[in-house]
Amino acid sequence: MCQSCKWFVVSLLAIALFSSSSLLGMDEALALTPLRAARQGQGCECPYDQDSAGRNCGGRSAYSRPGGARPLCYQEDR
Repeated sequence: MCQSCKWFVVSLLAIALFSSSSLLGMDEALALTPLRAARQGQGCECPYDQDSAGRNCGGRSAYSRPGGARPLCYQEDR
């Protein structure tokens, strides 16, 4: 096989591998897409909201705690 043909085949394989791996992660990225912008100082409804001091709510959010309210925070929650 000629040298330029080898590079062509290798390039095609690399493109195919890169495309399939990025497509496989597409559902996960969509699932973690917030439904709205983060709110600051209005309570910790979603993990990406911020408390009055400007810190991310994270595990302190209503979304993250078991029981109680289940706000819609991400695309997958719909």
